[in-house]
Amino acid sequence: MTFISKVKATFGNFKYRVENAKINTQTQLWWDNYSRLISPDKIEVFEDYLKIDNTLVECIIVGLPQLSTDGYPNSLKPDFIEKLMNVSLRGVVIAISFGLVPIPSHEAQTMLEEAIFRNMVNQKSSQENNPLGMTSIVQQLDARDISNAIETLHDNKEKYFHTANIITIWAEDERAMRMAKSHVKVVMNSHRVYGSFPSRKMLETFVAAQPFPKYETFTYIEMLSSLAGLLCPTRNPNSSLTNDSRGLYMGDDRRTGKEIVVNFDRLAAKHMCLFGNSGSGKTFAILLILARLYVSGRKVVYLTVKEDYGTKYISMANHFAPDACIINVGPGGKNINPLQIMHTGEGLTALEASAVYDYHKSLLYNFFKMWFKDSFSPNMESYLNKSLNTAYGRAQIFRDQPETWKQQFPVMNDLIQVWRDDADLREEDRESALALIRKTYAFEDTLSYMNKQTDIDLSKGFTVIDLVKVPKLIREAMNALVTGMLATYFNTKSDRGTTVAIDEGGAFLRDPQLAEMVLQVLTQGRSYDIGLLFATQNCSDLEKAKLSQEFMTNTPVKIVLGCDLDKKSIGYIKDFLLLNDTATKDLYTDAKGQGIIKIGDTHAAIHFIASDEEYQIIKGVKRGNGQEAKAELTEQAPLCKIKDAFVNIVKEHKILFTDWLEGENPEHMLQMMGYKTYTPQNVVARGNVRCWIHADIVKESGNILNQTQDHYCTVAQLYGVLTDFGFENVVIHHANDVDISAERHGKKYGFEYEHAGSHNKTELIEKKRRSMQLYDRVLFIGSMANEEQLIEAVGSEYVRRRGARLKQWLSEETTSVKLEATRPENRQTNRLLTECKAIEAI
Repeated sequence: MTFISKVKATFGNFKYRVENAKINTQTQLWWDNYSRLISPDKIEVFEDYLKIDNTLVECIIVGLPQLSTDGYPNSLKPDFIEKLMNVSLRGVVIAISFGLVPIPSHEAQTMLEEAIFRNMVNQKSSQENNPLGMTSIVQQLDARDISNAIETLHDNKEKYFHTANIITIWAEDERAMRMAKSHVKVVMNSHRVYGSFPSRKMLETFVAAQPFPKYETFTYIEMLSSLAGLLCPTRNPNSSLTNDSRGLYMGDDRRTGKEIVVNFDRLAAKHMCLFGNSGSGKTFAILLILARLYVSGRKVVYLTVKEDYGTKYISMANHFAPDACIINVGPGGKNINPLQIMHTGEGLTALEASAVYDYHKSLLYNFFKMWFKDSFSPNMESYLNKSLNTAYGRAQIFRDQPETWKQQFPVMNDLIQVWRDDADLREEDRESALALIRKTYAFEDTLSYMNKQTDIDLSKGFTVIDLVKVPKLIREAMNALVTGMLATYFNTKSDRGTTVAIDEGGAFLRDPQLAEMVLQVLTQGRSYDIGLLFATQNCSDLEKAKLSQEFMTNTPVKIVLGCDLDKKSIGYIKDFLLLNDTATKDLYTDAKGQGIIKIGDTHAAIHFIASDEEYQIIKGVKRGNGQEAKAELTEQAPLCKIKDAFVNIVKEHKILFTDWLEGENPEHMLQMMGYKTYTPQNVVARGNVRCWIHADIVKESGNILNQTQDHYCTVAQLYGVLTDFGFENVVIHHANDVDISAERHGKKYGFEYEHAGSHNKTELIEKKRRSMQLYDRVLFIGSMANEEQLIEAVGSEYVRRRGARLKQWLSEETTSVKLEATRPENRQTNRLLTECKAIEAI
């Protein structure tokens, strides 16, 4: 190499070393700066805790108690880590560090042999010190466990590890630290796991718990791989309640303030149960969830059997129009033909069509069974099966021929005609046919509106099915039937998926067979992406129906609203949903729309919070300073008052009917006054009427004071009818007299309302005898079910069936009385009476 080459090489090496030194210096500066960024500014070390940048820190070494007891039980439940991490505390962070250091097999065998040797020495010492020469049972069990571990290692079934299980609690103040430590202790004690706080070694333990290549042997405990696997926190503790970008925003965590987002695609089914007392915000929460499901792309159907008071689903339907509709089922509204199979039949094989056909017949069996209750006999059920096939056959609709389902379906009158024909022609079916005819007479008057074809449209994305107007006679049965028919309708392939919400679903739970039917329908509907949102007041209804285990297993999401829950109810919910102490405490809340949400073993304290737009959609008003909302409510509820003629009866009997009111939209006013709506049968016409009864006089059994709801409403309604017909001094009597007394042109009238089975023949004769001594005219009012019995007891002259016949009698009676008062032979008497009254006045 020449001199010049050597100089160049030396200069090049020097230049390289300078550049390399610059890079190393910059790298070191970067790391120094980064370490300062991630490291705390100040760490204060105390005997039992640390203070890092004004945050309190404590560590717990799990599995190493200070006493001589074992740190872990022989058999540890697999949900230990999950429950330990299942906590929502404000101002608290709980971290779990679990270190594993493999132990070679020969070292592990030696360690266990030394352990069993020490155990034998301890047993011998214990035996010598015991007056009876007995050894410690605990030491014997320890020896058994050590022997089992040696055998497991010898057979190479498991490995042995040094483990360090450290819980680190970060808390913003002492109160938060106490709450966090309490949670940890409760979980550990419930699993019989023990540990200790490393006094005077808190900093060393804290460092060992960090992701640094640093460990402390005093934190070690040896265990087999099976136990070590249970203790590894390898899953997200809130996997079901995380901020998933694809999930549904349910509400805010009341403890942490974080959003609670549920990804239903990760759950086994998209079903939810929601429990809450009246006034807890249950309906608001339902509509809020449905609105968000609809916006996320799902079809939703809201099935309700109660009045639209505080919430306004009408406003929601208007907002989502034209992809929304409200279907008011009942007299004067839309109709669902019970005999219609809610499937077009397209794409079904003969075998699949037979299954759909049979399923719909099972819905009809349950419909009649829930309506007739215990009087629905096995013979009637068997005959119903046969007569349904006949009715469908007459309409040219056949079980295994889905192409025939495009024909017009039969209606209830067609089915009743089959029963009438069989009663005349078939001796073996006559008894069952006549029984069904008698029990379904309502299809000729009250339920006559059902003799129409189905005229509802279920193609919209947001559908409300309102069953409030359905006569109470069949409301519960119709509720179950409609839900089953909806499940049939939506059991088709769809890109959107459907969620069916049932508000006040307790009606299903009163009949175990119906509850099981609904559950079965929705379980089978998973393949068609059908979800259920089932809401009821009491979870005890599930227990009474003996379906709690099956029902709760198939609804992954459980929500409980805690407003106005008493201690007894909370205790029951705790046992029913297997809530821990933290979840139970979260139920103690007075605010509407607050409670807990539980998915699996994970729970969170939830608050259903609506945006301004959502609030306006659900409530129908804008959310402002209170005065604005009040003004808008006033505009939506014009002045409504009770007519003067009915003020006294409303005050005395706490009931009123629609035609007793003047003005519009009485719902808001009556709700504020404590009244609830009912729809009893019309006493002088077909169908039902609407009335309101104060909640104070309604018993838990459904009776009004000491009377049935039917009797109380009918007598009160008759009071209004008599007033409208011009009767005077109309009085309702509760005992020792007729139900209603009245006067008309000097004649005294007594009216008795009798429902079937209330009195026998002897009692009716005695009631007539007493009434005839007090009144000029006496009338017994009955129904088709007991009209013949009344006529046999008191005579046809004194009996009128409720409805059109009663109205005709009242019209004829008032006309004849008026004519009698104006006959020529009575005019002089009337004139003299008038003159006498004038003289008395002078």
